[in-house]
Amino acid sequence: MIIFERGISFQFELLMRLDKFLFFARLYDSRSKAASACEGGRVKLNGREAKPSKEVVPGDIIGVKRKYREFKYRILNIPKSRVSKSMMGLVVLLLNSEVLEKPELGGSSFVHREKGMGRPTKKERRDEEAFRNTLF
Repeated sequence: MIIFERGISFQFELLMRLDKFLFFARLYDSRSKAASACEGGRVKLNGREAKPSKEVVPGDIIGVKRKYREFKYRILNIPKSRVSKSMMGLVVLLLNSEVLEKPELGGSSFVHREKGMGRPTKKERRDEEAFRNTLF
């Protein structure tokens, strides 16, 4: 347990599940969002994709992808409960953040239809989708 000058105290653990840690360290808003990010391959532990159940220890490096940015954090401590934003510095250390390239869109997905033709039929929609997939 660590006690700070304002009477705030923290207790730390030795091991914790990755999804639980991501939630407790405030890297994700909920544990389920953290778990789905792990399953989707957007979270790496020590350079490798990790399942939500993977155990983390202090000193591990976590990589988190969000939209077009990638963040790398070093785990300093493992908290017993969720920490406040002001105390995040005791749990993780931001090593770096980099901007990833945005994918270029090949063009509009809108297909022009003449006025008065109405909604496309299911067959027309499938044909248009197949045509768009051949372009990309």
